[in-house]
Amino acid sequence: MPKINEATILRRAKWLCKQDGKNWASEFTPLLPPGTKIVLKAFLDEEGRREYLARAREQLARESGDA
Repeated sequence: MPKINEATILRRAKWLCKQDGKNWASEFTPLLPPGTKIVLKAFLDEEGRREYLARAREQLARESGDA
């Protein structure tokens, strides 16, 4: 069984974050055309990111049978 690396954990944490309707980080977006509906989403602070990383690490460990 391959080891779970940090890149895999980060990808899973970002995916979980997106599933919960949050943004991992504030991102630059180009100007939108006038009249475009803007949907605001919360983005995570450092503590929030740590929580998602821990959650992702736990899920991947369970899935790989290491837990």
